[in-house]
Amino acid sequence: MQGGTSVAVANYGSVLRPGSPGLGQPRHVIEACVTVIDLRSGALMARHRSTDPEQELRHMALDDNGTILAIRARLGPEGADNALQVAIGANGRDETADPGETYLPAAPLLFSKGRAMGKTLAQGQRASHLRHGLSVEYDATHDEYQPALISTHAPI
Repeated sequence: MQGGTSVAVANYGSVLRPGSPGLGQPRHVIEACVTVIDLRSGALMARHRSTDPEQELRHMALDDNGTILAIRARLGPEGADNALQVAIGANGRDETADPGETYLPAAPLLFSKGRAMGKTLAQGQRASHLRHGLSVEYDATHDEYQPALISTHAPI
């Protein structure tokens, strides 16, 4: 970013609950965020937060202007997605998740300079299309973000 002088870093935000042996579902998320750091000085240039306490901030891509698209994830217990499974014509458990858990809808966020909070994207999109965002990349040639949501393979 900015000619190679800064870097953006995603923090999932998941932490163990006091006394818990594992992360569990829903996740206990504290300060999931993207930070932008000046590589020359180590100075914090920006901090973009996600405020939902059950959504991790997992993957991101940024464009040449410093705008960041961040993919979030929200995990729940196995079976919590039964209605979503029916909506996409699937049967059984979420095959993209580990046993005992499932991916629930989590809309991506768009962060831009001068905005501390992200803008929630995909308003009106089917909830079943917003599950298990695996990655995102920015295509400068076409000036577009290309997220991968493996639970449906649906564009947002």
